[in-house]
Amino acid sequence: TLEIAPEHREEARRTLAELTQASRAEPGCILYIAHESQQEPGKFMIYEQYKDQAAVDAHRASAHFQQLAAGRLYKLISSRAVENFTVLA
Repeated sequence: TLEIAPEHREEARRTLAELTQASRAEPGCILYIAHESQQEPGKFMIYEQYKDQAAVDAHRASAHFQQLAAGRLYKLISSRAVENFTVLA
């Protein structure tokens, strides 16, 4: 989840739209969906699923991730929480 200050929300929405499109095109990406809370505008959640750890690593090393996430989105965040889960079945 990401918290974005009001003055940066539109830029965050645009950046997430670009990041979503680019990430979905990765060969190892199964699912990539960005959400914004209906109850708390400016609170975003990204749900990502990859075929394996190598695909996750490739995503994080990609040019679009470096440009859009590390280079743009992360600079807009006021707080961030990351949780990783393992598929059970």
